[in-house]
Amino acid sequence: MRPSEVRRQILSDHELILATVSEVDTIANRILAGEDQLSRSLRERGKFLYMTLCRHLDLEDAILIDALRDIGSLGTQRADDLQVEHGEQRELLTYLLQRLEDATQPLILLVQDFLGFTSLLRDDMKAEETHLLNAELLRDDVEAVAVRDV
Repeated sequence: MRPSEVRRQILSDHELILATVSEVDTIANRILAGEDQLSRSLRERGKFLYMTLCRHLDLEDAILIDALRDIGSLGTQRADDLQVEHGEQRELLTYLLQRLEDATQPLILLVQDFLGFTSLLRDDMKAEETHLLNAELLRDDVEAVAVRDV
């Protein structure tokens, strides 16, 4: 897969994830406003978000890490950092899924989990798009990138 194709595929996935993030945030904020009856919706959409992110991490591991390594030393370091970050994110997702599936968790804690997590997720995707998915880094003329050391 060409670097530009990897970039497009990951960015497209980010758009889908952000749509789900917006849904989860809307539900969580409505619960904060007193609509406790939405707790089931929050759990369902939240679980969907977490599962989508697990799939997304697998996708990035499968195509983005190799694309970064192909860039050279700059890309190799970024790929290594991304692998470490993915390990940490998987641990967090496992923890949050366990809390979500625990019926004894108070609703307000789940709402706080989601709002905190979606905020971190937005920041993480923005940083990833800037530092890993930018058009200057993931481009099809790899030699030009290596020479310019973006």
